[in-house]
Amino acid sequence: EQAERYIPQHEIRYVLALSPNRQLNALGIQHFAHLYGEEQVYSLPPSDMEQKKNRDSATFRSRQVLFGKEVTYSRLRNIIENGGKVKATRLAEAFSWQDFLQTNHDAIPLFVLSDKGLECIITADNPVQPTAGQTVLSLSPAKEAVRNENNIGQTRGDSTS
Repeated sequence: EQAERYIPQHEIRYVLALSPNRQLNALGIQHFAHLYGEEQVYSLPPSDMEQKKNRDSATFRSRQVLFGKEVTYSRLRNIIENGGKVKATRLAEAFSWQDFLQTNHDAIPLFVLSDKGLECIITADNPVQPTAGQTVLSLSPAKEAVRNENNIGQTRGDSTS
């Protein structure tokens, strides 16, 4: 209701359901899909536990899944709470999409921008191939958090010789 009341409807191009409340997300995407079309509405995937509850729900199955099937609200929140940042990386002939993926393997690509604006929203089903001159917006974990995550499997016995 607040979005409809305060945001000029002709300015809305996409609706992203990013709430931790799956029912609220479902209601929002269902409502806005009727106004703007299915292709303009996106939501985060449900957690594993929620997927089991929702496996038969057309509302959850038919929407475009933001950022990848493993990118849940909890994962995004955890990265941000631990110092993660949204970063913009401009691709070039010398630094391609494949270079970006290799260099930033812990980052979650979110959007692709061009000089004209938003080119695409990265989804689980959109095999994106940004090119030179485009900018990738991604959520990157803090370097410290990545180091700690990589060391979780080590035990005292592993670190001594």
